[in-house]
Amino acid sequence: MRWFSLLLAVILPLAVLLPHTVSADPVRMDFSASNASLTNPERGFWKFATDDFLKVDPAELANIRSQGLSLAYAIVRLDDYRDATLPQPVLDALQHSFALTRQAGLKVILRFAYNYSQTSSEYETAEDVTLPVVLGHIAQLGPVIAANADTIAVVQAGFIGAWGESHSSSNGLDSPGAKAAIRDALAASIPAPLQIQGRYPADLLTWPPTAPVRFGLHNDCFLSSDTDVGTYSEDPETRTLQRAHITTLTDSTFFSGETCDADPAYINSDCADALADSATFHLSALGLDYYRVFHDRWVREGCLAQIDSRMGYRLRLVSADIDGAGIRITLTNDGWARALQPRHLRIGEPGSAGVALGPQTLNQIGAGQMVTLFAELPMPLPEHLCLTAPDTSPRLAPIPNMQFVPPMVTLREWDETKVLLPTAPVCLDPHHPQFVAVDRQNDLALAQRGGVVANPRHRLTQSYNRLSDTSPDRHRQNAANRT
Repeated sequence: MRWFSLLLAVILPLAVLLPHTVSADPVRMDFSASNASLTNPERGFWKFATDDFLKVDPAELANIRSQGLSLAYAIVRLDDYRDATLPQPVLDALQHSFALTRQAGLKVILRFAYNYSQTSSEYETAEDVTLPVVLGHIAQLGPVIAANADTIAVVQAGFIGAWGESHSSSNGLDSPGAKAAIRDALAASIPAPLQIQGRYPADLLTWPPTAPVRFGLHNDCFLSSDTDVGTYSEDPETRTLQRAHITTLTDSTFFSGETCDADPAYINSDCADALADSATFHLSALGLDYYRVFHDRWVREGCLAQIDSRMGYRLRLVSADIDGAGIRITLTNDGWARALQPRHLRIGEPGSAGVALGPQTLNQIGAGQMVTLFAELPMPLPEHLCLTAPDTSPRLAPIPNMQFVPPMVTLREWDETKVLLPTAPVCLDPHHPQFVAVDRQNDLALAQRGGVVANPRHRLTQSYNRLSDTSPDRHRQNAANRT
């Protein structure tokens, strides 16, 4: 999925115009920060792909991508196979849905479930399956998941109970032993380093550590009460312990979720709470469909754009130093979390693989950290050099949509009808260092370095109703039942 657009204050791929010979005098470029909203892979707001990912409509996937989102939520419904093995057409349909997602330039948050209740009565009668059936289904699904790991951001443990959320099982799957068996089967079937999210901190505290760390958390009632509606313990001392563990765990794993309908007296929906908890728990992705009370308040209080821009990683180019030895790129992570993949920042001619800057990969840059990466420059120097951060999958690496988009400088003037894509290069001209030339979908514009950044995506607060438009209600009507 296209180029991993690096938050370099320009928009990646970053094409740097350099002299044809290495000057004896070092060249330094310093860059100002941007508050632009950027569409980067594996982070940000997500939307439901469909009610059943096995039947996903490519038009709906394209619509999600057109809204400046890079993540879709993929719920795979296995209701019809509670007492049977999965027939080959189901596996083929899943394979096809992954192909459509890849073509749309998205990655998915993946979950399997045997029910998805819409009402209280459906919740009370929700059925899952016996443990042998789950383990058999995981064995069948494993090869399809492995073959499409490049299109998956994270896998949620799923399968158990109502909505696949690890509670209220009709077959005892929410017992510690059954959860552990399902966890181990998923870990054996899903290739590393693809991560697996559990639903409850109490479970994650007992799960054995892995190297690299593979088990993270999805909180589907984020900010929704002191306990996040049963996500954390009712006991204050235990809850403090659980929160501390998740704070540490999410520094190296993918934390995502959604808000939910809860008692208004306990909802922590204001901007101060949202920004504080998002930073504490290293929030990488959050549902945009639900629960709209939260999003509406963030619009009113003016923090929705900040939440949008700081989820996950936000890698900013601080400076570039070029001398006879090579190039040093200094980056800082202004986001709340690490990049998900061990991507290398690379430099080379446009369209080439280039050489990797190191020693760190981009997922080693934690929230608030700054690093300097180095690479020797190719000799003789080409006219253009591009910074890229391609996907680790060879299948996706050449696709421009799966790289970073950076903010370092941006447009003084822009056209709101056009979305600035990661494929539009931003060229630094060392001969005229006060300007940056921006190729904006075949429109050349000049942006003064250090100027106010215009949003390359549609302004989120202005287009909020369109971004979270009237999608079907795929959510539970009575969150009080969620324990």
